[in-house]
Amino acid sequence: MASATDGIQQLLQAEKTASEHVGEARKRKEKRMKQAKIEAQQEIEKYREVSGVAILSPHLHMQMYQEREAQFREHETKHLKSTDDVSVRIEQDAAEKLKRTQYIASLNKGKVIEMLLKLTCDVTPRLHANVRE
Repeated sequence: MASATDGIQQLLQAEKTASEHVGEARKRKEKRMKQAKIEAQQEIEKYREVSGVAILSPHLHMQMYQEREAQFREHETKHLKSTDDVSVRIEQDAAEKLKRTQYIASLNKGKVIEMLLKLTCDVTPRLHANVRE
């Protein structure tokens, strides 16, 4: 029986030692995390000083985005013509090109008909080059 209690005592002692090691490891990890957080904060401050850029909260960032978008829309309406004007101009340009093409076709219509008739009606029969006489 004494050996059984000695074995239990050894197990309890081993469990206590393991628990202490785990606790120490947790403390070391916590200390490293705090140090990393401090270093990251210092890095952020250094970046802010160098670049002059402030890191904003999401709410402020969204507000700045909306303001910038409103400025862009205002600029767009001032400096660009509306899409209706563009579509009207495209239609006018297409109509002008169509009229010009029809005019050029009417000028050359007689010549084209004469050329087609000559090529189809005035055929001179010849033997093919591969045919032997």
